[in-house]
Amino acid sequence: AELKSLKQSGAVGDVFSYFISDKGEIVQTEIYDRSITIGIRQIRKIPTTVGVATGAEKSRAVAAAIRGGFVNTLIIDSLLAQALLANHAPRTRRARGRIEQANTAAQGRWREPVDTS
Repeated sequence: AELKSLKQSGAVGDVFSYFISDKGEIVQTEIYDRSITIGIRQIRKIPTTVGVATGAEKSRAVAAAIRGGFVNTLIIDSLLAQALLANHAPRTRRARGRIEQANTAAQGRWREPVDTS
């Protein structure tokens, strides 16, 4: 019931125990009123905030966390990185060129694991 309520309220993910919308804004539901977590003002004062996530299905929530200013450093896997670039990156010609360059560079650095056993 609570998960359904969160989704109906527009929540796409959570960060620091706050549920957030696509815009990175806090979604206030009855869960918000029962939560005990670090305050938003304190989060904003932290110079480096790290988000860790894996899986392409989390791209919407990670993009929202970035938009909301909750994280400024990411540790993610390549599937999530590709999903973020494909679905949430700026749509300008210049940005598309940079994305293509980043994908090409990443493919050039990839090496198959070596079996050392």
